[in-house]
Amino acid sequence: MSRKLKKHSYTTSEDILWQKLRNKQLCNVRFRRQHSVGVYTVDFFSFSKKLAVEIDGLIHKSCRIQDKKREQYLLQRGISTLRFPNWMIHNDIDKVTKQIQSALRQK
Repeated sequence: MSRKLKKHSYTTSEDILWQKLRNKQLCNVRFRRQHSVGVYTVDFFSFSKKLAVEIDGLIHKSCRIQDKKREQYLLQRGISTLRFPNWMIHNDIDKVTKQIQSALRQK
């Protein structure tokens, strides 16, 4: 499933953020794109820091309950989640990357 997502479900927001996360650009931490964690697939995942980064598009407004269940599932496995709305990726990518860096440094 995650392989299909990597090839076919790549949004503009994901592409913008991936350009900042790939090749250990933030805090020398490796991120994976569309990584499966049990029954869920997260947008970006750092295995070494146990950090998931999710981008919330318009569909997420109607999926808040499911998103909460996903976050609980990840927390039970020691994985914290950062969530960013699409508009923030497009309008303030520097703020997004600073928040991710801050979370990485705290782990």
